[in-house]
Amino acid sequence: MDKMTLLRGLRAAYDIAARREGIRHSYNDEINRVRGKIADLGEAHIWQRLLIGIPSYFIIMALCLITDVFYISGAPAEEQPILFTVFECIFFGAVIISIIIQVKLKKLIAMTKWYKNKVVVLQAQEEEIEKRYRPLIAAKYNEGMAAFPALGKKYHMPMALTKMMDYVESGRADSVKEMIEAYETDCHREDVRIKQDMIMHDLAEQQKAINQLECDINYVTYYR
Repeated sequence: MDKMTLLRGLRAAYDIAARREGIRHSYNDEINRVRGKIADLGEAHIWQRLLIGIPSYFIIMALCLITDVFYISGAPAEEQPILFTVFECIFFGAVIISIIIQVKLKKLIAMTKWYKNKVVVLQAQEEEIEKRYRPLIAAKYNEGMAAFPALGKKYHMPMALTKMMDYVESGRADSVKEMIEAYETDCHREDVRIKQDMIMHDLAEQQKAINQLECDINYVTYYR
């Protein structure tokens, strides 16, 4: 396969791969938008449940505490009418609060039904996006493989194809085998460089920690 044939096949495969990546970006944007709505909806639903439930629990706990205090303390006979009045107030207050809680629970149940229906709608949208985009992406993969079948599927990516075109144009590679070897060599070198950078960063952070520890030790030793 001569140089012009290689470049022609690579350019055709690159154009298809670029269109495929454009479709993939559109897919990611749409699917992430729907998934974000589902996540936001779940967080809002949790906060609504907490805002409705927590005050009611605190009110009930406060009423129980007041009742226990009056019951345990014990009151003299002359104070019993007052105590009875207090208990009546607590009783009627508890009835009113129970009604309020019941109304809030009904509201919570309604919100829960609305939340479930909304989630079902969003999940249906997510499935529809999956069904719409997956075949398009797969078709573009197959189209790219047909345009340049000599390359494996893992190399039908815009970045890889761009590098391979550079290899051919610069004379670094004259065949598909040489293109793949050059690409794999560059990828390996990049991986090694990244790992070395990570090691150097970790060593620098450790040295910072050692220096700070030495400063702390010197400070404590000097002012002891």
